[in-house]
Amino acid sequence: PDINFGRINLTFIMRFEAYLKIEYGLSHNSAAKLLKIFKHIMLVSREDGLSDCNPFIHYKFRSTPTYRSFLTEQELIQLTQHKFENKRLERVKDFYLFCCWTGLSYCDVSNLKRENIVNGIDGESWIIKERSKTFVEAHIKLLPLPLKILIKYEDKNSEYALPILSN
Repeated sequence: PDINFGRINLTFIMRFEAYLKIEYGLSHNSAAKLLKIFKHIMLVSREDGLSDCNPFIHYKFRSTPTYRSFLTEQELIQLTQHKFENKRLERVKDFYLFCCWTGLSYCDVSNLKRENIVNGIDGESWIIKERSKTFVEAHIKLLPLPLKILIKYEDKNSEYALPILSN
């Protein structure tokens, strides 16, 4: 149910954090991210005159460092050599490998158009594309495996370089 802004205090915030972690099953960092959003809402409500205090004034956000593992070159090669009997899974694998070998995100690859693939001054194929998140133009030389994937899925009737898959 709705809660009046005036009832939101430090105790409420701490209980809400516990709820997010225990009842909702969020990790510490995920709960902290949601609480930061909640803090912003409370600050906006204060600016709009809906609340007269900042209950987050004594609340400290602490994120725990996380370790991100990456696929090794051997694991990428093993995935490359694996053949799925299901055509859809084979396409997903190829799409994923294209992302890995080019360094492009899912969003950037799903929006990759044939016009973004050009011949460079070195005679090699390059991807020249503005990145979706940063709006920085990327210049990526196409290695043999991503080029092979592009050729495999080439469709002259589509403006896109690869078939768009649902995330």
